[in-house]
Amino acid sequence: MAGDTKWLPYLRRNACATFRLFCFAYAGGFASIFRTWEAGLPSEIEICAVQLPGRQTRHAEQLASDLEPLINDLVAGLGPFLDKPYAVFGHSLGALIGYCLVRRLQVEQCLSAGHLFVSACRAPQFVCEHPSTRAMSDLEFTDYVRRLRGTPDAILDDPEAAKLVIPAVRADFALLESYVHQDLGKLACPISAFGGLQDDVVPPEQLDAWKDQTAARFEMRMYPEAHFFLDRRRAQILRAIAADLSEHLGSAKTDER
Repeated sequence: MAGDTKWLPYLRRNACATFRLFCFAYAGGFASIFRTWEAGLPSEIEICAVQLPGRQTRHAEQLASDLEPLINDLVAGLGPFLDKPYAVFGHSLGALIGYCLVRRLQVEQCLSAGHLFVSACRAPQFVCEHPSTRAMSDLEFTDYVRRLRGTPDAILDDPEAAKLVIPAVRADFALLESYVHQDLGKLACPISAFGGLQDDVVPPEQLDAWKDQTAARFEMRMYPEAHFFLDRRRAQILRAIAADLSEHLGSAKTDER
Protein backbone atom coordinates (compact mmCIF):
# COMPACT_ATOMS: atom_id res chain seq x y z
CA MET A 1 0.00 0.00 0.00
CA ALA A 2 1.42 3.34 -1.08
CA GLY A 3 0.42 6.60 0.53
CA ASP A 4 1.61 9.78 2.20
CA THR A 5 2.07 8.75 5.83
CA LYS A 6 2.44 12.32 7.12
CA TRP A 7 -1.25 12.04 8.01
CA LEU A 8 -0.61 8.77 9.88
CA PRO A 9 2.83 9.14 11.50
CA TYR A 10 2.29 6.37 14.06
CA LEU A 11 0.79 3.80 11.71
CA ARG A 12 2.10 0.31 12.39
CA ARG A 13 1.34 -1.97 9.47
CA ASN A 14 -0.58 -4.99 10.66
CA ALA A 15 -0.70 -7.93 8.27
CA CYS A 16 -3.56 -9.46 10.27
CA ALA A 17 -5.73 -6.35 10.08
CA THR A 18 -8.93 -6.52 8.08
CA PHE A 19 -10.34 -3.21 9.31
CA ARG A 20 -8.98 0.30 9.89
CA LEU A 21 -10.02 2.78 12.57
CA PHE A 22 -9.19 6.41 11.78
CA CYS A 23 -8.91 8.48 14.99
CA PHE A 24 -9.18 12.26 15.34
CA ALA A 25 -8.14 14.14 18.48
CA TYR A 26 -9.87 17.02 20.27
CA ALA A 27 -8.98 20.68 19.68
CA GLY A 28 -5.28 21.19 20.28
CA GLY A 29 -4.72 17.43 20.50
CA PHE A 30 -2.20 15.23 18.74
CA ALA A 31 -2.28 11.88 16.98
CA SER A 32 -0.02 10.49 19.69
CA ILE A 33 -2.92 10.28 22.17
CA PHE A 34 -4.06 7.16 20.29
CA ARG A 35 -0.70 5.35 20.26
CA THR A 36 -1.73 2.93 23.01
CA TRP A 37 -5.13 2.10 21.58
CA GLU A 38 -4.06 -0.82 19.43
CA ALA A 39 -3.24 -2.92 22.48
CA GLY A 40 -6.81 -2.59 23.72
CA LEU A 41 -8.51 -3.64 20.49
CA PRO A 42 -8.80 -6.90 18.52
CA SER A 43 -5.80 -7.64 16.29
CA GLU A 44 -8.00 -7.31 13.20
CA ILE A 45 -8.22 -3.54 13.77
CA GLU A 46 -5.41 -1.30 12.56
CA ILE A 47 -5.27 2.06 14.34
CA CYS A 48 -4.79 5.05 12.03
CA ALA A 49 -4.23 8.07 14.29
CA VAL A 50 -4.59 11.16 12.10
CA GLN A 51 -2.12 14.01 12.55
CA LEU A 52 -3.42 17.39 11.43
CA PRO A 53 -1.02 20.02 10.00
CA GLY A 54 0.95 22.24 12.35
CA ARG A 55 1.50 19.91 15.30
CA GLN A 56 4.04 17.34 16.52
CA THR A 57 5.45 15.55 13.46
CA ARG A 58 3.95 18.26 11.20
CA HIS A 59 4.94 21.28 13.30
CA ALA A 60 6.56 23.08 10.35
CA GLU A 61 3.30 23.16 8.40
CA GLN A 62 0.63 25.85 8.65
CA LEU A 63 -2.23 25.14 11.02
CA ALA A 64 -5.57 24.48 9.32
CA SER A 65 -8.31 26.95 10.25
CA ASP A 66 -10.96 26.28 7.57
CA LEU A 67 -12.83 22.97 7.68
CA GLU A 68 -13.75 22.54 4.03
CA PRO A 69 -10.17 22.69 2.64
CA LEU A 70 -9.04 20.40 5.48
CA ILE A 71 -11.61 17.77 4.49
CA ASN A 72 -10.43 18.07 0.87
CA ASP A 73 -6.87 17.39 2.01
CA LEU A 74 -7.96 14.49 4.22
CA VAL A 75 -9.83 12.80 1.37
CA ALA A 76 -6.72 13.06 -0.80
CA GLY A 77 -4.22 12.16 1.93
CA LEU A 78 -6.12 9.21 3.39
CA GLY A 79 -7.40 7.90 0.07
CA PRO A 80 -4.67 5.25 -0.32
CA PHE A 81 -5.56 3.90 3.15
CA LEU A 82 -9.22 3.34 2.29
CA ASP A 83 -8.53 0.05 0.54
CA LYS A 84 -9.93 -1.83 3.55
CA PRO A 85 -13.22 -1.46 5.42
CA TYR A 86 -12.96 1.39 7.90
CA ALA A 87 -14.55 3.19 10.83
CA VAL A 88 -13.90 6.62 12.32
CA PHE A 89 -13.53 7.79 15.94
CA GLY A 90 -13.31 11.41 17.04
CA HIS A 91 -13.44 13.25 20.35
CA SER A 92 -14.99 16.74 20.50
CA LEU A 93 -13.76 18.66 17.42
CA GLY A 94 -12.30 15.37 16.15
CA ALA A 95 -15.81 13.92 16.00
CA LEU A 96 -17.00 16.74 13.75
CA ILE A 97 -13.97 16.30 11.47
CA GLY A 98 -14.60 12.56 11.34
CA TYR A 99 -18.28 13.08 10.54
CA CYS A 100 -17.45 15.50 7.70
CA LEU A 101 -14.94 13.02 6.28
CA VAL A 102 -17.38 10.10 6.44
CA ARG A 103 -20.13 12.16 4.83
CA ARG A 104 -17.86 13.39 2.04
CA LEU A 105 -16.71 9.85 1.23
CA GLN A 106 -20.29 8.57 1.23
CA VAL A 107 -21.68 11.39 -0.93
CA GLU A 108 -18.85 11.82 -3.42
CA GLN A 109 -17.26 8.37 -3.59
CA CYS A 110 -20.13 6.10 -2.52
CA LEU A 111 -17.73 4.77 0.10
CA SER A 112 -19.58 4.14 3.35
CA ALA A 113 -17.86 3.74 6.69
CA GLY A 114 -18.52 0.65 8.74
CA HIS A 115 -19.18 2.78 11.84
CA LEU A 116 -18.84 6.33 13.15
CA PHE A 117 -17.87 6.85 16.80
CA VAL A 118 -18.46 10.36 18.17
CA SER A 119 -17.30 11.41 21.61
CA ALA A 120 -18.13 14.60 23.57
CA CYS A 121 -19.48 16.37 20.49
CA ARG A 122 -22.80 17.99 19.74
CA ALA A 123 -24.70 16.60 16.77
CA PRO A 124 -23.74 18.63 13.68
CA GLN A 125 -27.11 20.39 13.50
CA PHE A 126 -26.21 22.04 16.83
CA VAL A 127 -22.56 22.92 16.16
CA CYS A 128 -23.38 26.55 15.41
CA GLU A 129 -24.44 26.97 19.04
CA HIS A 130 -20.82 26.90 20.21
CA PRO A 131 -19.74 30.40 21.34
CA SER A 132 -17.57 32.27 18.83
CA THR A 133 -13.94 32.75 19.84
CA ARG A 134 -12.79 34.80 16.84
CA ALA A 135 -13.15 38.16 18.58
CA MET A 136 -11.62 37.01 21.86
CA SER A 137 -8.29 38.45 22.95
CA ASP A 138 -5.53 35.97 23.74
CA LEU A 139 -6.27 36.40 27.45
CA GLU A 140 -10.01 35.87 26.96
CA PHE A 141 -9.39 32.82 24.79
CA THR A 142 -6.96 31.32 27.30
CA ASP A 143 -9.52 31.81 30.09
CA TYR A 144 -12.17 30.13 27.93
CA VAL A 145 -9.91 27.14 27.26
CA ARG A 146 -9.15 26.94 30.98
CA ARG A 147 -12.87 26.74 31.77
CA LEU A 148 -13.20 23.76 29.42
CA ARG A 149 -10.73 21.92 31.69
CA GLY A 150 -9.06 20.15 28.79
CA THR A 151 -5.63 21.79 28.99
CA PRO A 152 -3.63 21.57 32.23
CA ASP A 153 -3.32 24.85 34.15
CA ALA A 154 0.44 24.23 34.34
CA ILE A 155 0.63 24.70 30.57
CA LEU A 156 -1.70 27.69 30.43
CA ASP A 157 0.18 29.38 33.27
CA ASP A 158 3.56 28.89 31.58
CA PRO A 159 4.02 31.59 28.90
CA GLU A 160 6.47 29.49 26.86
CA ALA A 161 4.29 26.38 26.94
CA ALA A 162 1.18 28.41 26.17
CA LYS A 163 2.88 29.84 23.08
CA LEU A 164 3.13 26.33 21.68
CA VAL A 165 -0.35 25.13 22.62
CA ILE A 166 -2.71 28.09 22.30
CA PRO A 167 -2.16 28.73 18.54
CA ALA A 168 -3.13 25.14 17.72
CA VAL A 169 -6.19 25.28 19.96
CA ARG A 170 -7.20 28.62 18.48
CA ALA A 171 -6.87 27.31 14.92
CA ASP A 172 -8.96 24.29 15.85
CA PHE A 173 -11.71 26.48 17.24
CA ALA A 174 -11.63 28.40 13.96
CA LEU A 175 -12.15 25.05 12.20
CA LEU A 176 -15.18 24.42 14.37
CA GLU A 177 -16.61 27.87 13.69
CA SER A 178 -16.13 27.50 9.92
CA TYR A 179 -18.51 24.54 9.81
CA VAL A 180 -21.77 25.17 7.94
CA HIS A 181 -24.37 22.47 8.45
CA GLN A 182 -26.22 21.15 5.41
CA ASP A 183 -28.95 18.56 5.48
CA LEU A 184 -27.58 16.06 2.96
CA GLY A 185 -29.46 13.05 4.23
CA LYS A 186 -28.49 10.39 6.72
CA LEU A 187 -25.30 8.37 6.93
CA ALA A 188 -25.60 4.73 5.96
CA CYS A 189 -23.37 3.58 8.81
CA PRO A 190 -24.30 3.11 12.48
CA ILE A 191 -23.30 5.83 14.93
CA SER A 192 -22.17 5.30 18.53
CA ALA A 193 -21.93 8.33 20.82
CA PHE A 194 -19.98 8.72 24.06
CA GLY A 195 -20.68 11.50 26.55
CA GLY A 196 -19.96 12.83 30.03
CA LEU A 197 -22.73 13.30 32.56
CA GLN A 198 -20.87 16.32 33.98
CA ASP A 199 -20.09 17.81 30.55
CA ASP A 200 -21.26 21.43 30.54
CA VAL A 201 -20.15 21.87 26.90
CA VAL A 202 -22.27 19.13 25.28
CA PRO A 203 -25.78 18.67 26.74
CA PRO A 204 -27.00 15.05 26.67
CA GLU A 205 -29.91 15.90 24.37
CA GLN A 206 -27.51 17.36 21.78
CA LEU A 207 -25.36 14.24 21.96
CA ASP A 208 -28.43 12.04 21.61
CA ALA A 209 -29.39 14.05 18.50
CA TRP A 210 -26.69 12.18 16.56
CA LYS A 211 -29.36 9.52 16.09
CA ASP A 212 -30.93 11.82 13.49
CA GLN A 213 -27.78 11.55 11.37
CA THR A 214 -27.92 7.82 10.67
CA ALA A 215 -30.24 5.52 8.76
CA ALA A 216 -28.75 2.60 10.72
CA ARG A 217 -28.65 1.91 14.44
CA PHE A 218 -27.60 4.38 17.11
CA GLU A 219 -26.29 3.87 20.63
CA MET A 220 -25.28 6.35 23.30
CA ARG A 221 -23.08 5.60 26.31
CA MET A 222 -22.60 8.05 29.18
CA TYR A 223 -19.81 8.27 31.77
CA PRO A 224 -19.74 10.21 35.07
CA GLU A 225 -17.14 12.77 33.96
CA ALA A 226 -16.94 16.18 32.32
CA HIS A 227 -15.95 16.95 28.71
CA PHE A 228 -12.49 15.34 28.68
CA PHE A 229 -13.18 11.80 29.82
CA LEU A 230 -11.21 10.17 27.00
CA ASP A 231 -8.19 9.02 29.01
CA ARG A 232 -10.07 8.07 32.16
CA ARG A 233 -12.59 5.96 30.23
CA ARG A 234 -10.23 4.62 27.58
CA ALA A 235 -10.68 0.96 28.53
CA GLN A 236 -14.47 1.19 28.47
CA ILE A 237 -14.46 3.08 25.17
CA LEU A 238 -12.17 0.52 23.55
CA ARG A 239 -14.39 -2.31 24.73
CA ALA A 240 -17.41 -0.52 23.28
CA ILE A 241 -15.64 0.03 19.95
CA ALA A 242 -14.64 -3.65 19.78
CA ALA A 243 -18.22 -4.70 20.58
CA ASP A 244 -19.76 -2.39 18.00
CA LEU A 245 -17.33 -3.51 15.30
CA SER A 246 -17.61 -7.21 16.12
CA GLU A 247 -20.01 -7.84 13.22
CA HIS A 248 -17.32 -6.61 10.83
CA LEU A 249 -14.58 -8.65 12.50
CA GLY A 250 -16.39 -11.93 12.87
CA SER A 251 -15.63 -11.99 16.58
CA ALA A 252 -18.02 -12.57 19.43
CA LYS A 253 -19.62 -9.47 20.88
CA THR A 254 -18.12 -8.53 24.22
CA ASP A 255 -19.61 -6.72 27.20
CA GLU A 256 -18.81 -3.09 26.46
CA ARG A 257 -19.99 -1.57 29.73
